Amino acid sequence: MSETVLIPRIKPDRPPPGGQEAGAPPGRRFQLSARSRGRVPLAIVLAAQAGIALSLTNTAFVDEACYLFAGHTEWAGMFGGTGPNMDYATFFSGSPYLYPLIGAMANAAGGLQAARALSMVCMLGATIMLYRTTVLLFGRRAAIWASSLFALCGPVLFMSHLATFDAPAVFLLASGFYYGVRSGGNKVYMLETTALTTLAVAFKYTALVYAIPVVLVAAICAIPHVGWRWAAARGTVLGTLMFLAGFALLCLAGPSSVTGLMSTTLARAAATNTVGQVAQRSAVYVGFLLFFALFGSVWFTLRRRPSTNQVQVSKATLTDGWGWKPRMVLGAVLTGAALIAPLGDMRLHTLTSLEKHAGYGLLFAAAMGGWLIDKLAGVRWYRIAPAVALVAALGVFGANQAHEFFGEWLTSTTYMHKLEAATADDPAGTHILAEDPWVERYYLGSAGERFVWNDTYYMTFTSAEGKTLTGTDAYQAAISERYFGVVVIDYDATPQLDLTLDQTLQTSGYQRLSVPSRSRYGSTEVEIWTLIGVRR
Repeated sequence: MSETVLIPRIKPDRPPPGGQEAGAPPGRRFQLSARSRGRVPLAIVLAAQAGIALSLTNTAFVDEACYLFAGHTEWAGMFGGTGPNMDYATFFSGSPYLYPLIGAMANAAGGLQAARALSMVCMLGATIMLYRTTVLLFGRRAAIWASSLFALCGPVLFMSHLATFDAPAVFLLASGFYYGVRSGGNKVYMLETTALTTLAVAFKYTALVYAIPVVLVAAICAIPHVGWRWAAARGTVLGTLMFLAGFALLCLAGPSSVTGLMSTTLARAAATNTVGQVAQRSAVYVGFLLFFALFGSVWFTLRRRPSTNQVQVSKATLTDGWGWKPRMVLGAVLTGAALIAPLGDMRLHTLTSLEKHAGYGLLFAAAMGGWLIDKLAGVRWYRIAPAVALVAALGVFGANQAHEFFGEWLTSTTYMHKLEAATADDPAGTHILAEDPWVERYYLGSAGERFVWNDTYYMTFTSAEGKTLTGTDAYQAAISERYFGVVVIDYDATPQLDLTLDQTLQTSGYQRLSVPSRSRYGSTEVEIWTLIGVRR
């Protein structure tokens, strides 16, 4: 017969009150884990980025007004209201079916500040994704410095509180960058890289050129795993996937989006700024970070390769154990990305949107700059303190720069109150001339939709004698024949034409109302001209 053996039940020791483990040093329950302690500096960086962004104040920028107004009209058209009276896709620098709709929802919920808060969340997300990417490439300490350099530079702070296509595009680009690095060890992540980067391009066509460094970095990170030849093949496959995905989206969007892509990005008309002007402005926007990245990439290339034992003992990053050739190529790609926007604008002789587009390339260069500061600062407090002071000084410079960007356009609070009063009794169909009427249309909202709006960039007008006129002649003839019920002039977008129109208005039966306004360049006046004898 078999015997039954009874085994006594041993109760586990109960943990002391408060959850502290037996044998743990006093006060351990109040300590953070190593990972949590490592994230405290990142939280400080994000708080600084958010605080500076929220301190940027001004009325709506013309691009913000345009995109948010467009989103409202698109939503109205979807639900049976008055839809758009123009094809936004032909002149928008991003898909009109993405950000304008999302931004309009935020604007409807909380006004312009809510739409700007959405951009801030996106840019905070971009900083977090850059941190995660740099952790993979260079380690946690370098990631802290990289996220600091990126988050506190002027273009990034500017985009962090601007309700335009740029913030979500940068966030998606940063996410694609992260998964591109991860795809070096696991090719499945090429799918995430393709989806996120293509979506970034759909949000903002400028992101198209920044898909190139994403593809190159993904290929470089694959070299240690599969060798140079197969890494090049992976890069080719990734680029092909992005091209096919983008082509499919363009086919869905239609020929209007192709027109917009060509006119705003691929075949954009050249302006009149000199190469020297663009270079000087670019040096102010990206110079400091570009210097760090350039110096860092040289050091990164020439540094002695750690031994296998050192790599195994330490918490190795992706680039530990790399030879000098992949290190050189990676440094060149990350640093060179910061030059994409300046060189592109030099080719086009334009300064338009350089203060925003420069921030795209800094996303990549910041990782290399973070590596440099990590090597210079090390872990000793007497070396970390000067590095913190340097980054803080750059943050102050970036904050001042962002405040200057936000002061570029006129404050329209008083002026819009006067314009609303001046047009309150105007009948539907009244023609209003304004230099760039998106701000006026945004603030007037549905009340302004009964008017017919004209800008000062181009006009065709048929005079009473039957002559078809264009340009300045068309504007002068229309004013002489009292075609416009209201004319708004601020001497900003087309100052030479404004001077000519001012003289014509004085002799054509219009009365002037001067409204004080201001920008960072000083005080000025906005002129609202209305027809004499029209009851208001």
